[in-house]
Amino acid sequence: MLYWIRMPSLRERQKTKRRERILRAAVSLFQSQGFQATTLEQIAVSAEISTGTIYNYFRNKAELLIAIVDANAKAAYEIGLKVVENPPADPVEAVELLTFKMCEGLLDPLTKEMWREAVAIVISQPHTQFATSYMDNYNMVEELQRKLLQALMDQGLFRPDVDVMLIGDMLSESMSMRQLFFFRDDDADLDDLIESIRQRTRALIGLIAVGNEVIRTDA
Repeated sequence: MLYWIRMPSLRERQKTKRRERILRAAVSLFQSQGFQATTLEQIAVSAEISTGTIYNYFRNKAELLIAIVDANAKAAYEIGLKVVENPPADPVEAVELLTFKMCEGLLDPLTKEMWREAVAIVISQPHTQFATSYMDNYNMVEELQRKLLQALMDQGLFRPDVDVMLIGDMLSESMSMRQLFFFRDDDADLDDLIESIRQRTRALIGLIAVGNEVIRTDA
């Protein structure tokens, strides 16, 4: 039996490329002059299209931000999935690597201001498409933590009485909280964020590792 795979039409490919061009222009301007200072008209000029064309894809800047955050989260997920599929042998290193890769992926190319805008929308408009998409992406990150911890549990690296699902939730919540502190502090850099997460990750994993050896956070 033959199965035919429908290829995108020329019109569909053109629409996809135009959408990607709009997003690239938006990211570049958001980075260089800020989310609030950027207008749809400026994005249109940078993307070499009319402002009206933008409205065929996005109703406002918030929807542009939705698309950027969504694409960013999916890319970060793919990076994290590679760690889960081939983790380091040491459980602490494995969890740290996943956490660090996810942080790096989620923060590139978004600026702190873009993340502040995103978080503000989620909190102030919890029933919007943006909030739903944001939480779906958060759940994807959380699921990666759980998959990695379960794999390490199956290898006998954690105490058998440990609820790895709960630990995964705690790691994700800790990472999210540290990110919030990072977003609000204009002086903090990525190394500061990584170090604060590293300390908490090592302490938590040390509590559940076989032998119940608490790992020093300053090691």
